[in-house]
Amino acid sequence: MKANSLCKNLECRKPFFACVSCAKKQDWRAVCCSTGCYVKYAGQVTALLARGERVDLLPDRTDMDKEQIRDILVKPQDEVDAIAMTELGEYADMADEVGVAPTVDFINEMMRNDADADNQDCTTYL
Repeated sequence: MKANSLCKNLECRKPFFACVSCAKKQDWRAVCCSTGCYVKYAGQVTALLARGERVDLLPDRTDMDKEQIRDILVKPQDEVDAIAMTELGEYADMADEVGVAPTVDFINEMMRNDADADNQDCTTYL
């Protein structure tokens, strides 16, 4: 699994994985790599709006353009969920069992662990 999104927190912009179901549900997982980044991003959006600036609230997907993201937002949820299961690939069974959001969290944790493997001991945080 590889990253397909960039964190919208202007202080972060790290790559992470998000599925289309998160975008459809307007879940924090669609726009930020963590809840901490989402809190910062929400503050950034609030500040920009208070200054009267336009803000693009769509996710920053590296595998989709803005029109494709808009198309996802108007599709019926069951269609989007089917697309999400394809995106989740080898993790689709896990998503069926525990849900999409926990599966996306697991994928991102695994990606972070892989990226930090050289700086950690052999402990797994799951």
